[in-house]
Amino acid sequence: MSDAEIAIIVTETCPHCTPKDSVIPGDFKQIAEISEGASILGFTGEVSISRAFRREYKGKMNRIKACGILPFDLTPDHLVLTVEGIAKGSSIEVGDELVWKPASKLREYGYAKDRDYLVISKPLKKIECKELSLRNFTTKRGVETALGMKAPLKFPLDIGAWLLGLYVAEGCPGGKGVRFCLGSFEKEMIAKVIEIGRKLGYSPCMTHVKGERETIVEIPSRILSRAFPNWCGRGARNKRIPQFIMYNINDDVVRDFLSGYISGDGCVKGDSCILQIATASKILALQLQLLLVRFNRFLYITRVRRKDQFILGRKVDAVDWYSLKEYKKRRKIKLFEDYFAIPIAENIQTDFEGRVFNLETEDATYLVNNIVVHNCETLKETLKEKGLLDKVKIINASTTEGRTFAVMNNIMAVPTCVIINKDGNVNQCSNDEFIKLLENGK
Repeated sequence: MSDAEIAIIVTETCPHCTPKDSVIPGDFKQIAEISEGASILGFTGEVSISRAFRREYKGKMNRIKACGILPFDLTPDHLVLTVEGIAKGSSIEVGDELVWKPASKLREYGYAKDRDYLVISKPLKKIECKELSLRNFTTKRGVETALGMKAPLKFPLDIGAWLLGLYVAEGCPGGKGVRFCLGSFEKEMIAKVIEIGRKLGYSPCMTHVKGERETIVEIPSRILSRAFPNWCGRGARNKRIPQFIMYNINDDVVRDFLSGYISGDGCVKGDSCILQIATASKILALQLQLLLVRFNRFLYITRVRRKDQFILGRKVDAVDWYSLKEYKKRRKIKLFEDYFAIPIAENIQTDFEGRVFNLETEDATYLVNNIVVHNCETLKETLKEKGLLDKVKIINASTTEGRTFAVMNNIMAVPTCVIINKDGNVNQCSNDEFIKLLENGK
């Protein structure tokens, strides 16, 4: 240290970040919408957020694409949970040791090449829910009316989970009830909706659309017309799986829901592809992928971009949709006891300027688009744990002195590790290089 001074330039923000539209499983919200105190999913299950970070960032961003995964973006130093694949001639031997790697170091898939695999862990089973109260979806007078008419005020999931699944696929709220728009040829499905509606205590009715091959089955209940969209969303782009299904401890309830949904939006193939689903909801696509992992099944997601359309000469924005496929043989995907390992197809680094976000959680992990990543970890905290913090000069970029230092030395992003030579020259280095220098006393 005699010839140089070693320092870190810091702020109160976190160096590991992702853009605002990254979806965080738990509530399946965009990271920009998540605040401290919320619960999300980490590698070990449900975790609480102790701190939420946001900052302006100008620098490099890694876009990571993997087999069957929606692409996601991370800053280069953001750690990702991986397993390693070692090339053995023309085959790949996938290890079972979990390894944290920075986004910039993730290795792509290639013939006869070592590669890295991303990790999707099985979702938590935490909710013991057998029935739902409907009282919150009406007034006090409405409750009294329902009691007087002996109308249901509870929704049992052992009967109704299949109906909720079909609603996510084909349902919508009507003025006086919940409607299911089905093909007139889908007689078994129509009969099942009517049967379940009656078991729940309602009197379903059918309407055949004149001139169309469509039948509308309606379950008359103003309470359900408010409850279903509250639980599962309204409109194709906003449909979702409610938490009491997503994390229900009862596998049969979850299977019933999936059966109802697949009956509406899925089709079963006979060759290599055994299941195919199409949805306009990104959240629903990610939820379905994670939920099927629970049953050791894997859905490959592909985003299908549609070109703008013109109606009567006017431009109409076409809605992107998501194709999900399950194959008889999982191509390149490796199944372990508690997680799937997904080979990285592409890791591209681009320039980025804008607001980025990160979270600090109890188990130091969270999920981005279903993939396990490390939570926020400030360099100061790492150095403190290693007993090295007293060897470092701290330059606070929030002060006038710190801002001046950063501008004069063209330092665009913080925290940043620097070595200040005795002649005043400043050289930046990576976190790992920085820690090694400190540990070696150089």
